[in-house]
Amino acid sequence: MRMRFIKGGERKRLMVRGPVSDDTLKIWDSMVKMGYEPVGLVRFILHIAFPTSKRWNNDDATVD
Repeated sequence: MRMRFIKGGERKRLMVRGPVSDDTLKIWDSMVKMGYEPVGLVRFILHIAFPTSKRWNNDDATVD
């Protein structure tokens, strides 16, 4: 079982691989409670390729 989680608006992500057991289901529940969203492979890769975090934007580069 592969579980992929992202945190929207932040550059945080997690992937867990393991057998289907009570332990992996507890990890799933804890990650959802911490605000992570379970996603599939394509969305996980898109989150890595195109981060959407405010802290990665360069606000000092704006010219007035």
